[in-house]
Amino acid sequence: MEDGESAIVLQLRPMLTLARQTLLDLLFPPHCAGCQQRGVWLCTACQQRIKPLLPPYCGRCGQPRPHGSNRCRACADWPTAGLDWARATYPFTGPWRMAIHRFKYHRERARAAHLGATLVPLLAQLPRRVASAPLQLVPVPLSATRLRERGYNQAELLARIVATARGDQINTALERTRKTVPQVGLDREARRQNVQGAFRWNAGNLTAQPVLLIDDVLTTGATANECAATLKAVGASWVGIITIARAVGHSATTEPDSGLEQP
Repeated sequence: MEDGESAIVLQLRPMLTLARQTLLDLLFPPHCAGCQQRGVWLCTACQQRIKPLLPPYCGRCGQPRPHGSNRCRACADWPTAGLDWARATYPFTGPWRMAIHRFKYHRERARAAHLGATLVPLLAQLPRRVASAPLQLVPVPLSATRLRERGYNQAELLARIVATARGDQINTALERTRKTVPQVGLDREARRQNVQGAFRWNAGNLTAQPVLLIDDVLTTGATANECAATLKAVGASWVGIITIARAVGHSATTEPDSGLEQP
C-alpha cells in the first residue's frame, strides 16, 4: 500500500468504526442490563447501585481491605510462581453482574466497548516496574468447545479495548488444553486442582517480558494463578491481571472463577 493510500485508510478508519457502531446500535439497540431501559448499556439509576472498588485494598490482589496494602488472607497462599498483581473495576454483584452475564451468555458482544472502557483507568495503577514497559496483553482463553459454542472469547474482546489504550499488541498464544468443570461449589483447593495443568503457551519464550492478563471476573484467583504459572514457566518476568469485576468477601468462594463458566 502506498503512503497516500495508507493516509486515506487512517483517515477513514474512525468514520468506518463509527458507522459500524451506529449500524449495530440500530440492529441491536443498547438496553440497561439492570432494568432494561433502552438506549444505554447501564442506566444512571442502576449505575448508582454499584460502587467501584477503591483503595485501601490488598496491594497484591486488589481485595478491599480496611487497613491498607498488606497482603490479605485471600491471596496469602497464592503460589510464588503465580500471579503478581490483580485489579478490578467493580464487585461482581447487582446490575454489573447482570451486564457481564448478558455479555458472556446472551451474545451481547456490543457490550464489550462499555465494559472494556472501565479497564482503562486500572492501567494507571500498574506497578512502576512495568507501567512504562511494553506489555504482552494476554486474554484468558476459553476451551475450544466453549469457544465454538459461544463464537467469541469475551476476554479477547475486552483485551482489544486495553490494547487500543496502551498501544500494545494482543497475544493469544495462551491456550486452554482441556475443558474444566464449573468452579461453582468447589472450595479453594478444589478450584486449584481443577485448573492445574489446563493451560499451555503456544509460542516462543517470553524471556524477561511482563504480561498483563485480561479477563471478565476474578474470584479466588485459581485460574489466573495457573495462567501466570504457565507464563512464568516460559520466561515471563511479571504477570498481572485486570478484570471488569471481582468477587469480594464471601462471594469469592461461591462465584465462578475467572475464565470459567457456569453450568
